[in-house]
Amino acid sequence: MSWIQRNWFVLGIFAAVLLGLLFPSLSVLNSSGIITTGIVIGLFLSIGFTLPVNALKSGLANIRLHLFMQFFIFILTPLYYFLITSVLDLPADLRIGILALAVLPTTVSTCIVFTQASGGNTVGTMFNAVLSNVGGVFLSPLLLSLLLQGAGRDIPASVLASIILSLCWKMLLPLIIGHLANRIYTRRWVVNKKKVGSFNNLLILFLVLFSIARSASDQAFIENLTKMGGGVLLIALSFYLLTALAYVLGKALKFSSEDMISILYAAPQKTLAMGVPLLSAYFADDPQLLGTVLIPLLFYHPWQIMNAGVVRMLSVMNRRGEDSLEGKRS
Repeated sequence: MSWIQRNWFVLGIFAAVLLGLLFPSLSVLNSSGIITTGIVIGLFLSIGFTLPVNALKSGLANIRLHLFMQFFIFILTPLYYFLITSVLDLPADLRIGILALAVLPTTVSTCIVFTQASGGNTVGTMFNAVLSNVGGVFLSPLLLSLLLQGAGRDIPASVLASIILSLCWKMLLPLIIGHLANRIYTRRWVVNKKKVGSFNNLLILFLVLFSIARSASDQAFIENLTKMGGGVLLIALSFYLLTALAYVLGKALKFSSEDMISILYAAPQKTLAMGVPLLSAYFADDPQLLGTVLIPLLFYHPWQIMNAGVVRMLSVMNRRGEDSLEGKRS
């Protein structure tokens, strides 16, 4: 029972996908899109309410680490996935889903928890998690539009402007309102962030359920699922490759062991909490495509959590190497 309580969200993702596939008629409840729009706005109000913005103030000093992290998250990772999907024969919808995964920010809280547990630079991780998630509201859709154009899916400037405007009122405005509410609210009451986080996760599960159900009503989506094995394998292997690349580059740039732990946990991870509502808003005019686009992210989230042990092993190896070097010098 305790295992189920600890992993209820990951289990919930599988349940939401399965229910959406088995009961596509649930999409009728959200035929106008009002429910999913309300969920997205509610999520970003809640995220703004709990986002540790104070970390931006306390973590400003380590500019070298921040530049590397943001470069890895928003430039190196999208470039890698763009190049690798260009040379592989993948279904068009699956490729869009992988590119959508590539442009997302790092996780909001998971990377912070893992960094703290491993003795890494927690403030550095927190700073980059906040910075990438706030900046990702603008950067992720812009990068995705550029990658899609490069993949032969042109998006007119007027359509892109409409998407950005939609994201601003659905995501950025609630994010700001949530943060302002936090500053007022926490002066009077103690905020139970664990309960707020559980509420966020529940909203995400409903968003996944309605998105998959809407897509499952189209037979083409079911056919696409049968072709996703190669894409899922690519994403699984790419996590290891990107983690190894972060390790090699971090060592080459001579980051401290604490910064290396921060890099290994934050740089290769992708956020589900921000990713699902962001992609739901981005593809709001193409709900049949949305279900396929979400599959890579829905796989990547539990995969990166399950492989935290691999990252822990790399961080331990790095620390032992530094300790050994120090011993020889002394």
